[in-house]
Amino acid sequence: MTETPSTAWCYALRIAPQPWMVSLVRNSLKTALFQQHQPELVDTACLLASELATNSIVHSGLPVTVHMEWEDGRLRVGVHDDSPELPQQRTPEPGDEGGRGLLLVEACASAWGVRTCPTGPGKDVWFELSPRSWER
Repeated sequence: MTETPSTAWCYALRIAPQPWMVSLVRNSLKTALFQQHQPELVDTACLLASELATNSIVHSGLPVTVHMEWEDGRLRVGVHDDSPELPQQRTPEPGDEGGRGLLLVEACASAWGVRTCPTGPGKDVWFELSPRSWER
């Protein structure tokens, strides 16, 4: 049986716009989820966070901040960059090498979205996961 953390937690990680830095996001998120007794969320959370961070780096070319928080029995991960360009979900052709990231997020997350920042440049692309959604 999985323990549910009784307290909220959050942290942020800022990475340079280099694709190899996405491994820091995965490792940090994995460590946090194991420490918070949520191992069943690790694989999906790391996959989706990697997709969003990679998309942000590739399309903005700017530093990326990844916010991770646990509250009310759910994990929320948000990826922020200062580019005003919003991500576009598309339908890739079978031979396309990319274009599946947001489709993957939509298929695996309990919820997801894009939010422009009211106090500055850029946007946050976020997703939520809940251990309850895995108990079906």
